[in-house]
Amino acid sequence: MPQFKRFVAYLYYYENDTKEYLAGFAKVEMRGGICRLEIHLKGTEYAGQEGKVSLFIRREGKILTFPVGSMRLMSQSSDYTGRISEGELGDETCHMQDVCGILIQPGDGNFYGSQWDDGEIHKEEIEVFRAASRDKVSQNSANQNATDQNPSSQSKESQKSESQNKMDRNKASQETKEEDKKMEAAEEQSLQTEEVPMRCIFSEQQSMEKCIRERNTQEKGTGEKEASIWEHWENLKRKMTILHPFEGENITCVHMELRDLRELPQKYWYLGNNSFLLHGFFNYRYLFFGEQVTPEGRELFLAVPGVYQKPEKVMAAIFGFPQFRTEKPCQQLEGTFGYWYRRMDE
Repeated sequence: MPQFKRFVAYLYYYENDTKEYLAGFAKVEMRGGICRLEIHLKGTEYAGQEGKVSLFIRREGKILTFPVGSMRLMSQSSDYTGRISEGELGDETCHMQDVCGILIQPGDGNFYGSQWDDGEIHKEEIEVFRAASRDKVSQNSANQNATDQNPSSQSKESQKSESQNKMDRNKASQETKEEDKKMEAAEEQSLQTEEVPMRCIFSEQQSMEKCIRERNTQEKGTGEKEASIWEHWENLKRKMTILHPFEGENITCVHMELRDLRELPQKYWYLGNNSFLLHGFFNYRYLFFGEQVTPEGRELFLAVPGVYQKPEKVMAAIFGFPQFRTEKPCQQLEGTFGYWYRRMDE
């Protein structure tokens, strides 16, 4: 059975070879000799520029990179999806299980990077992988000298080699297509697919933007003021099942999906493109929108399911979900399932 991995890798910005700050995350899936990437960066100093996306392995003190593609870097948030097969890693000595990190290189020597081994990333160690090693070059040179002495043999060997290479390429192409078909069929049955959700994201976002344009046109024409978020909340309670998931607290919630964000005032619709929210939604398939009543008053919040971990805490804060609560009282938060949430202020 093909080796399968799926995990989240946190991306840091490196300036002058120093790790400066947490800048985003990548969802990595390795299956059947193919690696799929989904990258999200929050803000960047390289707005409008291209960043070269690469995977890397470590060998003899070097970080050897394999290009996957390029991503457009934007001032607010940057997103990318791509894939690379094991056959594209360089030569027969490179395997997908050897891959241990990601680099995004804008071109000025600084970079965004992540590694999932115990090593560090240093600029002076980074090199593009070269398939032809010295030993291989020497062997090729010796073979060339031998065939130079026998032109007839050289011609036959050349034809044979070309024919074999063509057969190998055709075979590899066919195997890749067959593997893709198997993977796509398996992913259709999976709730945690990578590519299908991304198509949903773009579809949802386009629908949201269309609704915003239509709502703006209507409001300009009628001069009507949009309902408050509390009125939207009352509508949600009438339409959806009321839940009380948090023990010991006066909290009322409803389950939400991405499309339900359109039930909120339009100033909150941008959350449909929030990378952290999308990451949580596509892992757990729901969000919470709710009201908490305290002695100080009432407040509304939007919650994203997740697990409390220190890197996750930083990412949640960066993307606007700075607080965390569990369904039951808990003394030890680290590694505990709960919800990252934000208050919905008027």
